[in-house]
Amino acid sequence: LNMPVSIINVLKLIRVHNNDAHFPIISTGAPLIQYGTFISSNNQLTQTLIEKTAIVKTGQRIAIAKPFQLGVPFIGDLYKKFYLARITDNMETLLSSGVSAVKALEISADVVGNKIYEKILFDAAEKVKGGSPISDALDKYDEISLLVVQMIRTGEKTGKLAFMLKTLGKFYKREVDNVVETLVGLIEPVMIVVLGGSVGLLLVSILGPIYNITAGI
Repeated sequence: LNMPVSIINVLKLIRVHNNDAHFPIISTGAPLIQYGTFISSNNQLTQTLIEKTAIVKTGQRIAIAKPFQLGVPFIGDLYKKFYLARITDNMETLLSSGVSAVKALEISADVVGNKIYEKILFDAAEKVKGGSPISDALDKYDEISLLVVQMIRTGEKTGKLAFMLKTLGKFYKREVDNVVETLVGLIEPVMIVVLGGSVGLLLVSILGPIYNITAGI
């Protein structure tokens, strides 16, 4: 973490020495000093990015997704699985505690964290009030996967709705973890290349002026 600070101090020293001795210095020196100063004052950037990735993986502190995010390829599928995991897990907990199906849908809508799913659950609660099964109330929505509808329908017919919801919650949590691990695996090589290129550029900007100073002595 102290390396960026040391590099910038060397660059500043070289610039001062060149100004006094009237030796040429490569044009990238000044911008890199400014850029490096920014890096040195934000040396927790990499750690913060890693922490943000961990937040996504836990599924407990993911930021509330805006409606359009569900339509983004790949990322939208990740958000969809996350919200389905949250819905099924919450409903399983509530139904196992003796809460009615209507109230469970309404509470899940309040805590799901997405306007689209919130509306779907409130609409489903109204249909359940009118005598419709939960599976039929959710069947027409594309945001609710066919697997969820079929598992809920099976649970309603067998009297094991809470167990089916618990199984769905575990399934979608595993799916979210798998997708996040895949994303991290794809991002890591890119980060290595970018960091390697940045280090190489810094080394060139340092060694070039040092060579010029040595040659001019």
